[in-house]
Amino acid sequence: MKRLFIASTSTLHGGTYLEYLIEPLSELYSGISEILFIPYARPGGISYKDYTAKAQDAFSKLNIKVTGLQDYENPMLAIKEAQGIFVGGGNTFVLVNQLYKENVMETLRNA
Repeated sequence: MKRLFIASTSTLHGGTYLEYLIEPLSELYSGISEILFIPYARPGGISYKDYTAKAQDAFSKLNIKVTGLQDYENPMLAIKEAQGIFVGGGNTFVLVNQLYKENVMETLRNA
């Protein structure tokens, strides 16, 4: 069974990235030591590297390692082998466009 968690924002006023979501994310990723992060939406034009570091900082509170999809030579294999996947928000058009460019949309859909 697939488990999915959708949040409309990653940060509440005065809080840090994913701070208010730590408890439900802890439940969702229970028993998982590493997640695959998809930073392609690039909010505010942030680089993939910086966005991945931001996610790593948040998930470190759960003792979960974060690796960005951009760091893999074979993105399809990375998605297939991922223990968990987290997609960062931002520009949905940019996100979807890059997923199609990487030819991973179908793989992600079936993950």
